Amino acid sequence: MSEIDKQLAQRRLKENDQARRCIHSKYLVIEPELQETKWFAYRFMSPFQATLKFALAYDEHYKRAFARHFDRNVKVRPVNWAEFGTPCQLMTQLWGARQNADRLCMPYDDYLEFFDEFNMRRPRKQLPRPNQVEGSAAAKLTWPAKLAAFQSERAWHQLVRLETPQLHVENFREYPAQVAFRAWAMDVVRTAARTFRQAMEQLAYRQRVLPPEAFQAVLADDVYKDLTELLEAYCKHGHIVPQAATKMSFVSFWPSCFALVAPNTRVCADCPFQRDCQKMNDYVAGKSRKSSSLTADDLRRKKDRERQARCRKNKKENGLQT
Repeated sequence: MSEIDKQLAQRRLKENDQARRCIHSKYLVIEPELQETKWFAYRFMSPFQATLKFALAYDEHYKRAFARHFDRNVKVRPVNWAEFGTPCQLMTQLWGARQNADRLCMPYDDYLEFFDEFNMRRPRKQLPRPNQVEGSAAAKLTWPAKLAAFQSERAWHQLVRLETPQLHVENFREYPAQVAFRAWAMDVVRTAARTFRQAMEQLAYRQRVLPPEAFQAVLADDVYKDLTELLEAYCKHGHIVPQAATKMSFVSFWPSCFALVAPNTRVCADCPFQRDCQKMNDYVAGKSRKSSSLTADDLRRKKDRERQARCRKNKKENGLQT
């Protein structure tokens, strides 16, 4: 393992350890499933890092929304940053809200924008907290159709603004997240209000997130041949400047859920990183047994024991008094 890989691995383990101290396991065990549904740019970052990204987006969005809907002269503090990364209600709310966004395969800014427009159709006294963004059970029967239209309108814009080195054609390793991205990108190409030439130029020759041959599925052979010759000539003469690939280390391709929970889910069975993930989990488990630090589950059990002890003590004292 290279020095860069070691540094990235240590950071991932540190973030995973912090997540276990803050978040109950009932939330953590969901992460492998979310690897298949979250926005493509987030599939290579740890859930802790993704939650920080969501918290930053929520904080900025809340401030703008408060100024627009209520009072632009009042300063608000939607996120108490002193609490972030500690076992508290706010951290649990942010984690759960981020998971909700991940289920919908949306960039966090777009997720918050959509639900702000949806929720503020009626006058409200206050903006929703992170765990309230998607609204009531009744609201959840209404917004899916509107969300589908919103995502359809935004898809091309979301695709062209992606800046994720792991998705560059030169970094393609046939990992599940990369394969899923290419399938989604071609679906967008088929439905976008762009010509196939425009899409091919942007995605295959400028951004380089799709190989030119991906367009063979939507173009006649002669048309495909003419377009590739034309666009390659443009590149050769400097009319098109392709996005250069960033060399990525092996650890940079770890899925978001790597070494966070035991790799025994349906998603894990098909993951090319399962073996390394299991080794890392065994290492972390051994280290945790020697540590005096408490996970969020340990803290809950400790509080439960303390509460039961107080209850027994009160019952005993009341029995003596009677």
